[in-house]
Amino acid sequence: MLFLSLFGALNPPPLRLGPPQQLLVMTGGVRGGGRARRRGGSDGRGRSRGPAVRPPAKLLTASLARAESASEVLRLHADHGSAFNEIHLATCWSRLASTSQKEGRASSAGDLAPLRQQTVVLADTLGPRAIASTAHALARLGHFSGAGTSDGDEWDALWRALGVAAALRVTEEGGAAFGPQGLSLTAWAFAKASAGQAPPQALLDAIAVAAIPRLHEFKAQELANLAWAYGKSEHAAPALLDAIAAAASPRLDDFKSQELANLAWAYGK
Repeated sequence: MLFLSLFGALNPPPLRLGPPQQLLVMTGGVRGGGRARRRGGSDGRGRSRGPAVRPPAKLLTASLARAESASEVLRLHADHGSAFNEIHLATCWSRLASTSQKEGRASSAGDLAPLRQQTVVLADTLGPRAIASTAHALARLGHFSGAGTSDGDEWDALWRALGVAAALRVTEEGGAAFGPQGLSLTAWAFAKASAGQAPPQALLDAIAVAAIPRLHEFKAQELANLAWAYGKSEHAAPALLDAIAAAASPRLDDFKSQELANLAWAYGK
Protein backbone atom coordinates (compact mmCIF):
# COMPACT_ATOMS: atom_id res chain seq x y z
CA MET A 1 0.00 0.00 0.00
CA LEU A 2 1.17 3.48 -0.78
CA PHE A 3 1.33 4.84 2.74
CA LEU A 4 3.33 1.81 3.87
CA SER A 5 5.86 2.19 1.07
CA LEU A 6 6.25 5.90 1.77
CA PHE A 7 6.66 5.65 5.53
CA GLY A 8 8.41 2.29 5.77
CA ALA A 9 7.38 -0.86 7.59
CA LEU A 10 5.27 -0.15 10.65
CA ASN A 11 5.94 -3.44 12.44
CA PRO A 12 3.26 -2.97 15.09
CA PRO A 13 3.37 -5.33 18.08
CA PRO A 14 1.19 -8.45 17.90
CA LEU A 15 -2.41 -7.69 18.81
CA ARG A 16 -4.86 -10.07 20.36
CA LEU A 17 -7.74 -7.92 19.20
CA GLY A 18 -8.08 -6.18 15.83
CA PRO A 19 -6.43 -2.73 16.03
CA PRO A 20 -9.66 -0.68 16.10
CA GLN A 21 -11.10 -2.86 18.88
CA GLN A 22 -7.92 -2.85 20.96
CA LEU A 23 -7.71 0.89 20.51
CA LEU A 24 -11.16 1.26 22.05
CA VAL A 25 -10.14 -0.92 24.99
CA MET A 26 -6.90 0.97 25.64
CA THR A 27 -8.62 4.37 25.57
CA GLY A 28 -11.54 3.30 27.75
CA GLY A 29 -14.01 2.91 24.90
CA VAL A 30 -15.36 -0.50 25.90
CA ARG A 31 -17.10 -1.40 29.12
CA GLY A 32 -19.57 -3.94 30.50
CA GLY A 33 -21.19 -6.24 27.98
CA GLY A 34 -18.67 -5.40 25.26
CA ARG A 35 -20.57 -2.32 24.11
CA ALA A 36 -18.49 0.48 22.67
CA ARG A 37 -18.60 3.85 24.40
CA ARG A 38 -17.60 6.68 22.11
CA ARG A 39 -14.88 8.88 23.55
CA GLY A 40 -14.01 12.21 22.04
CA GLY A 41 -15.74 12.92 18.73
CA SER A 42 -16.59 16.30 17.24
CA ASP A 43 -17.00 19.36 19.44
CA GLY A 44 -19.61 20.76 17.07
CA ARG A 45 -17.13 23.11 15.37
CA GLY A 46 -15.42 20.65 13.08
CA ARG A 47 -12.66 19.77 15.53
CA SER A 48 -11.92 16.41 17.07
CA ARG A 49 -11.99 16.37 20.86
CA GLY A 50 -10.08 13.09 20.93
CA PRO A 51 -10.01 10.46 23.66
CA ALA A 52 -9.37 11.13 27.32
CA VAL A 53 -6.25 8.92 27.02
CA ARG A 54 -4.02 9.24 23.98
CA PRO A 55 -3.49 5.88 22.25
CA PRO A 56 0.02 4.70 21.37
CA ALA A 57 1.05 6.27 18.06
CA LYS A 58 2.00 2.98 16.39
CA LEU A 59 -1.26 1.33 17.41
CA LEU A 60 -3.24 4.24 15.98
CA THR A 61 -1.28 4.03 12.71
CA ALA A 62 -1.90 0.28 12.51
CA SER A 63 -5.60 0.78 13.23
CA LEU A 64 -5.92 3.29 10.40
CA ALA A 65 -3.94 1.11 7.98
CA ARG A 66 -6.14 -1.91 8.67
CA ALA A 67 -9.50 -0.13 8.67
CA GLU A 68 -11.78 -1.96 6.24
CA SER A 69 -14.20 0.84 5.34
CA ALA A 70 -14.26 4.60 4.90
CA SER A 71 -16.70 4.92 7.79
CA GLU A 72 -14.25 3.07 10.06
CA VAL A 73 -11.42 5.40 9.02
CA LEU A 74 -13.56 8.47 9.72
CA ARG A 75 -14.68 7.06 13.06
CA LEU A 76 -11.05 6.65 14.10
CA HIS A 77 -10.43 10.27 13.16
CA ALA A 78 -13.51 11.44 15.04
CA ASP A 79 -12.45 9.58 18.17
CA HIS A 80 -8.69 10.15 18.06
CA GLY A 81 -8.03 13.06 15.68
CA SER A 82 -6.53 15.22 18.40
CA ALA A 83 -3.76 12.62 18.75
CA PHE A 84 -2.95 12.55 15.02
CA ASN A 85 0.56 13.25 13.82
CA GLU A 86 1.64 13.65 10.20
CA ILE A 87 1.82 9.89 9.62
CA HIS A 88 -1.71 9.46 10.94
CA LEU A 89 -3.06 12.21 8.69
CA ALA A 90 -1.39 10.82 5.58
CA THR A 91 -2.41 7.25 6.42
CA CYS A 92 -5.97 8.40 7.06
CA TRP A 93 -6.29 10.04 3.62
CA SER A 94 -4.57 7.11 1.89
CA ARG A 95 -6.83 4.58 3.55
CA LEU A 96 -9.89 6.66 2.67
CA ALA A 97 -8.82 6.61 -0.97
CA SER A 98 -8.33 2.83 -0.94
CA THR A 99 -11.55 1.96 0.90
CA SER A 100 -13.68 4.43 -1.08
CA GLN A 101 -12.50 2.97 -4.37
CA LYS A 102 -13.14 -0.54 -3.08
CA GLU A 103 -16.63 0.42 -1.93
CA GLY A 104 -17.35 2.29 -5.15
CA ARG A 105 -18.64 5.40 -3.40
CA ALA A 106 -17.22 8.58 -1.93
CA SER A 107 -17.71 9.87 1.59
CA SER A 108 -19.99 12.88 1.93
CA ALA A 109 -18.48 16.34 2.12
CA GLY A 110 -19.79 16.78 5.64
CA ASP A 111 -18.10 13.61 6.83
CA LEU A 112 -14.75 14.77 5.46
CA ALA A 113 -14.94 18.36 6.72
CA PRO A 114 -13.23 17.82 10.12
CA LEU A 115 -10.35 15.87 8.57
CA ARG A 116 -10.01 18.42 5.78
CA GLN A 117 -9.95 21.33 8.26
CA GLN A 118 -7.33 19.63 10.42
CA THR A 119 -5.15 18.97 7.37
CA VAL A 120 -5.32 22.63 6.32
CA VAL A 121 -4.28 23.72 9.82
CA LEU A 122 -1.38 21.26 9.98
CA ALA A 123 -0.25 21.44 6.34
CA ASP A 124 2.82 23.55 7.06
CA THR A 125 4.01 21.00 9.63
CA LEU A 126 3.84 18.01 7.27
CA GLY A 127 7.06 16.41 6.09
CA PRO A 128 7.83 15.58 2.44
CA ARG A 129 6.48 12.03 2.47
CA ALA A 130 3.30 13.00 4.30
CA ILE A 131 2.67 15.75 1.75
CA ALA A 132 3.21 13.40 -1.19
CA SER A 133 0.99 10.68 0.27
CA THR A 134 -1.80 13.09 1.24
CA ALA A 135 -1.84 14.86 -2.13
CA HIS A 136 -1.85 11.55 -3.99
CA ALA A 137 -4.77 10.27 -1.91
CA LEU A 138 -6.78 13.47 -2.41
CA ALA A 139 -6.30 13.24 -6.18
CA ARG A 140 -7.40 9.60 -6.14
CA LEU A 141 -10.49 10.57 -4.15
CA GLY A 142 -11.39 13.13 -6.81
CA HIS A 143 -11.39 16.14 -4.52
CA PHE A 144 -9.99 18.63 -6.96
CA SER A 145 -9.14 22.29 -6.74
CA GLY A 146 -11.62 24.59 -8.50
CA ALA A 147 -14.08 21.75 -9.05
CA GLY A 148 -17.10 24.06 -8.77
CA THR A 149 -18.81 22.05 -6.02
CA SER A 150 -20.65 23.52 -3.04
CA ASP A 151 -17.55 23.01 -0.88
CA GLY A 152 -15.09 23.89 -3.63
CA ASP A 153 -13.61 26.80 -1.69
CA GLU A 154 -12.73 24.49 1.18
CA TRP A 155 -10.95 22.04 -1.14
CA ASP A 156 -9.18 24.97 -2.82
CA ALA A 157 -7.90 26.04 0.60
CA LEU A 158 -6.56 22.56 1.26
CA TRP A 159 -4.77 22.29 -2.07
CA ARG A 160 -3.30 25.77 -1.65
CA ALA A 161 -2.01 24.91 1.83
CA LEU A 162 -0.48 21.65 0.58
CA GLY A 163 1.02 23.41 -2.46
CA VAL A 164 2.72 26.06 -0.35
CA ALA A 165 4.03 23.45 2.07
CA ALA A 166 5.25 21.18 -0.73
CA ALA A 167 7.07 23.97 -2.58
CA LEU A 168 8.78 25.03 0.64
CA ARG A 169 9.83 21.47 1.50
CA VAL A 170 11.18 20.73 -1.99
CA THR A 171 13.08 24.02 -2.08
CA GLU A 172 14.54 23.72 1.42
CA GLU A 173 15.10 19.96 1.69
CA GLY A 174 15.63 18.96 -1.94
CA GLY A 175 14.81 15.82 -3.85
CA ALA A 176 16.44 13.45 -1.40
CA ALA A 177 13.83 14.20 1.26
CA PHE A 178 10.95 13.35 -1.08
CA GLY A 179 12.67 10.57 -2.99
CA PRO A 180 11.77 9.68 -6.59
CA GLN A 181 8.37 8.34 -5.60
CA GLY A 182 7.48 11.41 -3.55
CA LEU A 183 8.52 13.85 -6.28
CA SER A 184 6.62 12.02 -9.02
CA LEU A 185 3.50 11.48 -6.90
CA THR A 186 3.40 15.10 -5.78
CA ALA A 187 3.70 16.41 -9.34
CA TRP A 188 1.14 13.87 -10.58
CA ALA A 189 -1.36 14.71 -7.82
CA PHE A 190 -1.26 18.47 -8.33
CA ALA A 191 -1.49 18.12 -12.11
CA LYS A 192 -4.47 15.77 -11.85
CA ALA A 193 -6.26 17.83 -9.21
CA SER A 194 -5.96 21.21 -10.92
CA ALA A 195 -9.34 20.82 -12.71
CA GLY A 196 -8.51 23.31 -15.44
CA GLN A 197 -6.53 25.62 -13.17
CA ALA A 198 -2.76 25.95 -13.31
CA PRO A 199 -0.98 23.93 -10.59
CA PRO A 200 1.29 25.93 -8.28
CA GLN A 201 4.05 27.22 -10.54
CA ALA A 202 6.57 27.52 -7.71
CA LEU A 203 6.00 23.88 -6.79
CA LEU A 204 6.48 22.56 -10.32
CA ASP A 205 9.59 24.70 -10.78
CA ALA A 206 11.02 23.35 -7.52
CA ILE A 207 10.23 19.72 -8.39
CA ALA A 208 11.90 20.09 -11.79
CA VAL A 209 15.09 21.45 -10.22
CA ALA A 210 15.12 18.75 -7.53
CA ALA A 211 14.33 15.87 -9.89
CA ILE A 212 16.84 16.43 -12.70
CA PRO A 213 19.99 15.31 -10.84
CA ARG A 214 18.18 12.27 -9.42
CA LEU A 215 16.42 10.90 -12.51
CA HIS A 216 18.79 7.94 -12.64
CA GLU A 217 17.13 6.78 -9.39
CA PHE A 218 13.59 6.93 -10.82
CA LYS A 219 11.72 3.78 -11.79
CA ALA A 220 10.03 3.64 -15.19
CA GLN A 221 6.60 4.41 -13.73
CA GLU A 222 7.97 7.38 -11.81
CA LEU A 223 9.57 8.82 -14.95
CA ALA A 224 6.32 8.36 -16.89
CA ASN A 225 4.21 9.93 -14.14
CA LEU A 226 6.55 12.89 -13.86
CA ALA A 227 6.49 13.52 -17.61
CA TRP A 228 2.70 13.13 -17.68
CA ALA A 229 2.31 15.66 -14.85
CA TYR A 230 4.21 18.36 -16.71
CA GLY A 231 2.38 17.62 -19.93
CA LYS A 232 -0.99 17.72 -18.17
CA SER A 233 -0.22 20.97 -16.38
CA GLU A 234 1.28 22.51 -19.56
CA HIS A 235 4.07 23.83 -17.38
CA ALA A 236 7.18 24.71 -19.36
CA ALA A 237 10.09 22.64 -18.10
CA PRO A 238 12.25 21.88 -21.16
CA ALA A 239 15.34 20.98 -19.14
CA LEU A 240 13.37 18.42 -17.12
CA LEU A 241 11.69 16.87 -20.16
CA ASP A 242 15.03 16.61 -21.98
CA ALA A 243 16.54 14.93 -18.92
CA ILE A 244 13.60 12.50 -18.62
CA ALA A 245 13.98 11.56 -22.28
CA ALA A 246 17.70 10.94 -21.79
CA ALA A 247 17.04 8.82 -18.69
CA ALA A 248 14.21 6.84 -20.29
CA SER A 249 15.77 6.10 -23.70
CA PRO A 250 18.19 3.34 -22.58
CA ARG A 251 15.46 1.74 -20.45
CA LEU A 252 12.47 1.59 -22.76
CA ASP A 253 12.15 -2.16 -22.18
CA ASP A 254 11.40 -1.40 -18.52
CA PHE A 255 8.27 0.60 -19.39
CA LYS A 256 4.82 -0.94 -19.55
CA SER A 257 2.60 -0.05 -22.50
CA GLN A 258 0.57 2.50 -20.51
CA GLU A 259 3.73 4.14 -19.24
CA LEU A 260 5.08 4.44 -22.77
CA ALA A 261 1.75 5.91 -23.83
CA ASN A 262 1.97 8.48 -21.03
CA LEU A 263 5.48 9.42 -22.13
CA ALA A 264 4.45 9.79 -25.74
CA TRP A 265 1.41 11.86 -24.74
CA ALA A 266 3.50 14.17 -22.57
CA TYR A 267 6.02 14.86 -25.33
CA GLY A 268 3.25 15.33 -27.88
CA LYS A 269 1.63 18.17 -25.92
